[in-house]
Amino acid sequence: MGHSQESLAAALADVFGTPFVYQTVQKIERGNRPLKLVELVALAGVLDVDPALLLYPPVEIPGADPVTQLAAVQARLAELRASVSAHQAKSSEGEDHILALEERRQALLAEMTPDLTDADIATQQADDDYELHLGDDHGNA
Repeated sequence: MGHSQESLAAALADVFGTPFVYQTVQKIERGNRPLKLVELVALAGVLDVDPALLLYPPVEIPGADPVTQLAAVQARLAELRASVSAHQAKSSEGEDHILALEERRQALLAEMTPDLTDADIATQQADDDYELHLGDDHGNA
């Protein structure tokens, strides 16, 4: 079932809890306004499709012979594979960085507090996380 610009705008407004008008949908469709990542994900949810489908729509060349269709599909597949590889590499680098920082944090805690047990450190971390969460809720962080 298709969606009108009005129904998409209303569904997105429900997702965001803020006004989202059909004129914005129009501007996005026409390429006059960029689509924010959070909007892309919300739109994919509203349409019940994978967000990647909105980024990389199916390759269709109306009236093209099978060889041309195959070449277009293979080119798109190569693009997607390169994109996935790049994202996986960045994700892996980020995870490695997080692990290294966590190891450094643990080492610093051990140096600063040699008499504390691992349980004491875990309790302190939980308290810190709780205080950080409270600060976020009150706009104080």
